[in-house]
Amino acid sequence: MKRIILPLFLLLFLVLEGIFPELVPRKLNGSEIYIIPYFVMSFLILMAIFYDYDQTYQSIYYAIVFGFLTDLLYTDLIGVYMFTYGAVAYFVHKFKRVLHANFFVTFILTLFGVSLSDTLIYMMYAVIQITSMAPVEYGMTRLLPTVLANMITMAVLYPLFYRRMWKWSEELMSHRKTV
Repeated sequence: MKRIILPLFLLLFLVLEGIFPELVPRKLNGSEIYIIPYFVMSFLILMAIFYDYDQTYQSIYYAIVFGFLTDLLYTDLIGVYMFTYGAVAYFVHKFKRVLHANFFVTFILTLFGVSLSDTLIYMMYAVIQITSMAPVEYGMTRLLPTVLANMITMAVLYPLFYRRMWKWSEELMSHRKTV
């Protein structure tokens, strides 16, 4: 049962990513804004920091799988989110080796991860000309609101999951040692 918990939460967040844009206003002070929810990415960052050990890569595996599912469900181009989620989970996994796992570091890595994810996706779409948004417009109307909204998401997810992730990780390691 415990092996199903993380994928179920990731699946829930994947569904919520599809619902969220319908609940958020598209205009702020008369100008159009785009808030892209990265609930799955935020949870994967928590996994990379608090669940994975140096020698385990569960967050990266889940990032690739759920990035692919995001591509299938929400985009027209397969592989963009799969690559981006996998790369960001890998970088966060590597950075956590030199940083202490705490609230501040989690927020910095979330800021880095969400910014990198959204920028990579924008750049890939710009290169293949799916988007025509200018970089300055992208930064003001999409990147900034997206990062702020996802930092709020992390403020909600962090207290709910960081202790549980440690506990689940220790249970997984103790189970592997006994088998």
